[in-house]
Amino acid sequence: MNHVVRLRVMWVKRLILIAVVSIASCGWSQSDSTNTPALAGENELSEADKAWKELLKAFRPPMVPAEWQLKRPTPAELETFRAERARMAGDALNKAREFCARFPGHPKAAEAKKKAEGLRFAVLMESAQHVFQIEDPSERITKLPEQEKAARDLIKDFPERREGYDFLFFIASQSQGAKAAELIKEIVASAAPEELKAKARGLGWNMEALGKEVPIRFTALDGREVDVSKMPGKVVLVDFWATWCGPCVAEMPNVKMAYDKLHDRGFEVVGISLDTDRGRLLKFLQGNDVKWPQYFETELKENRYATQFGIYSIPTMWLVDKKGKLRELSARGGLEERVEKLLAE
Repeated sequence: MNHVVRLRVMWVKRLILIAVVSIASCGWSQSDSTNTPALAGENELSEADKAWKELLKAFRPPMVPAEWQLKRPTPAELETFRAERARMAGDALNKAREFCARFPGHPKAAEAKKKAEGLRFAVLMESAQHVFQIEDPSERITKLPEQEKAARDLIKDFPERREGYDFLFFIASQSQGAKAAELIKEIVASAAPEELKAKARGLGWNMEALGKEVPIRFTALDGREVDVSKMPGKVVLVDFWATWCGPCVAEMPNVKMAYDKLHDRGFEVVGISLDTDRGRLLKFLQGNDVKWPQYFETELKENRYATQFGIYSIPTMWLVDKKGKLRELSARGGLEERVEKLLAE
């Protein structure tokens, strides 16, 4: 594993169809029944009103083929449908610009601009989603430049929206070295939400984590005071986990075995639980005789230490040496041997 934390981004297969055949509601109009001028008949419509009615028709989304409800479309069929819808969206945008230019004083001119702006965002967003949908893992790295372009297209036209920065953050998490650092710096200095900036800073910390002290200090669930930076002479496992995480629970017997065998020689474990249900966590700890201290919080939307240290995949298991320096970012597998090696230093 490289030093860049792996961001677990799951493009669930059953949602791929939804992402491809649906577009943001702020762009496509589902119905024009509430927007069509309430006039007696077609002959009484002014030229501007006729243009508005045609514009509303253009903003209607294309119908998804009924047979797709029973049979999943092929990639080629999806691509054809997506291309046709993109063409229709472009036509709707052109009609909206023409309407606003010809009838700037029309009561619906502002609405036409709003619909056009929403549709333009939806088109860019769907284009980005399409680029980020990867079926073949071998494309993960090769598609990064194309993904970055899609993210930057969103940010260029909609700098106040977070979606483009979310995509950029994903790219940073998949990049390394100077490129990742550059993207992180850009996100932190951008108009991205503060919550996303905090995640970017955590990702940056994680990239350069080896050899650093680990500033983790808290009062554990059982009242014990914990300060990882003040455990000289101890080898410390920092375990980011949760009771709802299957692999974390499966790893627990290995951690307990190493703890029981090596605790008397100076091995400590500090749990950083990402649980949100205090009762469930306590029941698990008691039922499984987990003896080491646990960090738990419920008042924050995001786990403070997970955000601070760029932890977006669990279980994540760190090893801190007897000098208080972070030595390993992934201690799963052969935990006893890893700990014994550090204890022997």
